[in-house]
Amino acid sequence: MKLYIEHYTEIHKWKTMAFVTREWILRENHKNIIDDLKFLIRKWINVILYHNINPNTWNNIFISENIESKIPLAQIERIPSDIDIYEYVLSLKKNIDKLIILERQCLIWEDWEKINTISTKKLFVEIEENDINWLWIWNVNFRKSLLNICKSVENWDIHRVHIIPWWRYHSIKHELFSLEWVWTLIWNNFGKPEILETNELDVPIIKGILESNKGNKYLKPRTSEYILENIFNFRIAYLDWIPVGCVEIKQENERTIELWWLAVVHSFLSLRIWISLIEYVENYAINNWFDIISLTNNEKLQSIYNKIWLKKDKTGIYKTRENKSPWVSLFYIEHSRLIENSKL
Repeated sequence: MKLYIEHYTEIHKWKTMAFVTREWILRENHKNIIDDLKFLIRKWINVILYHNINPNTWNNIFISENIESKIPLAQIERIPSDIDIYEYVLSLKKNIDKLIILERQCLIWEDWEKINTISTKKLFVEIEENDINWLWIWNVNFRKSLLNICKSVENWDIHRVHIIPWWRYHSIKHELFSLEWVWTLIWNNFGKPEILETNELDVPIIKGILESNKGNKYLKPRTSEYILENIFNFRIAYLDWIPVGCVEIKQENERTIELWWLAVVHSFLSLRIWISLIEYVENYAINNWFDIISLTNNEKLQSIYNKIWLKKDKTGIYKTRENKSPWVSLFYIEHSRLIENSKL
């Protein structure tokens, strides 16, 4: 998994991240955890580690002392073994940017599908309607604490919660410095993304978003050279400065732009990023007096276009472009129709 160290360092710098791990997880994986936390500290991240390892054996004493000596700049707190570690951390009411919980597994739906992103609102609804048993969670104690975790996020005591597996090699680093969430992210404000223009520094991010969609048969691969050459045609969508998707807009002629392609990071497919990117292109066309065309065989995109866009080009205006890709369906929407739709 490719890491985007420079980009995510700017996002995470000076933020406070708290890590919660139970005794046996820390005992089995303390070397990897120490390495990842040292890496975060070098990136100017404030690190807090909560654990409940019991210093009742020489091995446990060695691990505790090793952690304190290897990451002296981290705030380390040992929770007594007879106290629920999750409830204790939540009761502190500290202003934490990210709470990272090391567990056996992420959250999983009852049909065994992994949950990448989920809002606290959806969790509350599911818990009220179906009880907590609709989630498959290995740790029963964590299952009991999930509702209180959501309340802490809702109250902004904690901004984000990541639930990641302890057994994956450098799972902390991969979770925080890659485009794809490795496991589950709990958020309370999955709103509309901010969509920004791009420059040369964004080439690796755009390339990474494309690579995360390499299984998409409708999306042609793009080289870094192509992206750099056309960099001012791209826009990147961000949620909380996390890149979640991008779109390429090409000018077909003086009155028409083409939505050339769009892609969404796989972990965020459930958050309607596609819709936001299309709405951005439509607003861009309205403000600059353009018509829009788009050629695609992607059923998901076609279902969105079919709501207000037109498929049959009766005027023949776009015939030249359509002839370049005769096997692909052409959709278009005129500026006047965009204006009408925006007033609805």
